[in-house]
Amino acid sequence: MWPACGSQSSAWPRGWPRESGIHLSAGTVRSGRAWARQTLESKLWNASYYALYNDTAAGRRDDTILGDQLAGLWSCRLHGVEDVFPEDRVRETLDTVKSICFPAARYGSATARRPDGSVNQDGKHQSTDVFLGECMVLATTMIYAGEGEVGIEIARQLMETIVLKHGRAWDMPGFLDNDTGAPSYGNDFDQMMAVWSLPSAMANQTLGRLCAPGRARDRIIQASRAGNV
Repeated sequence: MWPACGSQSSAWPRGWPRESGIHLSAGTVRSGRAWARQTLESKLWNASYYALYNDTAAGRRDDTILGDQLAGLWSCRLHGVEDVFPEDRVRETLDTVKSICFPAARYGSATARRPDGSVNQDGKHQSTDVFLGECMVLATTMIYAGEGEVGIEIARQLMETIVLKHGRAWDMPGFLDNDTGAPSYGNDFDQMMAVWSLPSAMANQTLGRLCAPGRARDRIIQASRAGNV
C-alpha cells in the first residue's frame, strides 16, 4: 500500500457522481473508509509522515517521503466530504514535506526525497524530477490545510517557470528538471488541470461551489464570451 493511493481510495467513494453508475451502500462506504484509515495508520505512518509503500506480503518497505502523500485530503476538500487524515497527522506530514521536499527543488517542490534529503532514483524521472500535476496537488493541499503562504509559493514557482520562462501555457510538460526548471518529460499533460483547484482552496470552498452559477468559473466563461479576456 502507498499513501496517495490509499488516501484517495478512501476519499473517492463519497465523491463519485451519480452519473458514474457506481452505487455503494452507506455501510460499505463507512467500513471502507475505516479500513483505509486504519491501514494507513498501522502500515504506513512513520513518526512524522506516511512511508512511500509497505508491501507486507513481500517484506518490502520504502520510507521515501512523497510530496503529495495527502492527495486524499485534497480530494475530500474539493468534494466537501469528511477528511481522511487526522488533523495532527496532516500538520506533522506537511511540516515534514516543507522541511525535506520543498527546499529540495528550485521550482515548486521535489516529488519525493528520502528522509536524509537524498534522491530516490527508483522511479527515474518520476522520482528525480518535479511532477507537475502532483506538485500542484501539493500546493492546493497546503492551502486547504492552512499553509497558504507555502502553497501559493509552490504554485507561483511552477506556473512562472512553465508559462513565463518556457512559454508552455498551452502545451504543459509532465515534468520539470529539478535543478534547472526546464521541461524534462511529456507534453499536453492533462493532470495540470489541477490548477483549477487553486481558486477553490484559496477561497476555502469546494469545487462545486466554484463552478456554481455566478461564481468564478461562470464569470470566466461569461467574460470570455464578451471578449473581456
